[in-house]
Amino acid sequence: MEQTATRSHGSGAAPGVRRRVYVYDRHATVLTTVLDIRIGRCRAYAQSHGWDLAGIWLDLGDNALTNDRRPQFDAMCRALENDTGPTVCLVDGFDRLTRDVEQRNAMQFRVAQAGSHCETAGGESDAPAESRRRSLRAPH
Repeated sequence: MEQTATRSHGSGAAPGVRRRVYVYDRHATVLTTVLDIRIGRCRAYAQSHGWDLAGIWLDLGDNALTNDRRPQFDAMCRALENDTGPTVCLVDGFDRLTRDVEQRNAMQFRVAQAGSHCETAGGESDAPAESRRRSLRAPH
């Protein structure tokens, strides 16, 4: 029997379909120690959930400082739009999108328009409550 993956806007994926994780970060300085730590946390979080890593998109230097030019974020959103399975945009913290709340909301909305949602390595999610509720399991 062939299984067809469908777009999932929440955190619950169809049985047997592994979620693909799109890691995003921005980093303005030359030293990458802190960036490496954040990416490491994202990788560990994805692995702990059994998610497949689709890739890592990094806006660096000046592109990390502006809200109007984020070429890697744009590329990630295009990749999310073309992915046919359940996906998540994973960031270390929501401030890795931007510290500007209004702009962060716009970026999260763009990810949602691409058929995904954002989640942090700390377990925060902007997935709709209905989808999160479906992913909860009853205690044994």
